[in-house]
Amino acid sequence: MEQNLEKAKEELSSFKRKAKDADGRSTMESMQRQALEITDRYHVTGLLDIDIEEEENRFKVSARKNFPAIEEAKTRFGKQILFTDRESLATGEVIDIYLDRYIVEDTFRITKSDKWVKMDPVFHWTDSKIRVHALTCMIALLLVRVAHKRARANGFIHGTERMLELLSSINTAILLYPKSTKAVRIRCSISKEQEVLLTALNCQIPYGM
Repeated sequence: MEQNLEKAKEELSSFKRKAKDADGRSTMESMQRQALEITDRYHVTGLLDIDIEEEENRFKVSARKNFPAIEEAKTRFGKQILFTDRESLATGEVIDIYLDRYIVEDTFRITKSDKWVKMDPVFHWTDSKIRVHALTCMIALLLVRVAHKRARANGFIHGTERMLELLSSINTAILLYPKSTKAVRIRCSISKEQEVLLTALNCQIPYGM
């Protein structure tokens, strides 16, 4: 638990710096959601007191340990035995893998979402088409997971669904000029959060294309 608390505090420190440089488009709700994503990721929600104050479209974030909650959590500690056939893994690695089961749960949530990679309803009746549908969904899910892993490795701190929300809200406009046979597509303005994500994915969309 102490290791997870330190990891969460380290990530919250980075979050604090970004909050100070907010571009004015962030809201209190979005900032609170981002802070909750961090504490959920390290399984320490409720063990850290996080205060977010808004001042002139910028945010001041502070975090401190909730020692009474931590001591109470320790009283609920029990014995749990984890078995694995991966003998090359250290004890800490086995525990981390077990705690990261939220990734699998996150994946199931995406496949049930009405917005993203939705498995049901299938709308097919023959076995071959059902298999193709399932394969297409799994390929799409794989691409989503790879994209999120790449984004996380390059500094993106949010969950998969937030990544998909940001990407899906990037818009382009097609301009048709008189006496011109060629249409021009330009990217609409994007938020700082979207810019950070595109940079993390190494997927810049030019203003004109």
